[in-house]
Amino acid sequence: MTHLFSTDSFDAFSTANGIFIKEKKKSAKKIGLLITAAGAVFLVISFIDLSTIVPEAIYKFFFYTFRWGGIVLAVSGAVTFIAKGLLSGNAEVTVDKEKREINLRGKIIPFAQVNSVNSQAVEVFGKQMTFIILDHQGKKRPLVSGSFLSAVKDDPALAAFVRTVNDMVKG
Repeated sequence: MTHLFSTDSFDAFSTANGIFIKEKKKSAKKIGLLITAAGAVFLVISFIDLSTIVPEAIYKFFFYTFRWGGIVLAVSGAVTFIAKGLLSGNAEVTVDKEKREINLRGKIIPFAQVNSVNSQAVEVFGKQMTFIILDHQGKKRPLVSGSFLSAVKDDPALAAFVRTVNDMVKG
């Protein structure tokens, strides 16, 4: 196996049969911790006493929204961290040109059912979030779970990797 492409979310390797992608669990853990941290911030904000500044009804709404919202976010973030980060199973994708199929985390998808593989980038808070999307019978599915940060807008190495995968599937 030779190294083909790497991001903060996955490593891709070229094999004799095609491409092997090993997803990193780091991104799933990060999102769980981010949700938990947002919940903790909501809880801290809920303790700010605004009863002397705003009417009682607004204060109660603010208090309960942030208190219960913070609890829900903290619990769901912790569950996400445990479920996605620690208990996730097969985090591998194989594009096999001999069998003409993609093994997408355990699900076999024949090349004939794939319309295209492309990337979609969205700028969020000044950072480029990129998704590699598999168009499977009209449904958009992520080729690798989640997104990753691109250091450069329109990264030529990423474009070459996506083009290689798409050419393999279409060719």
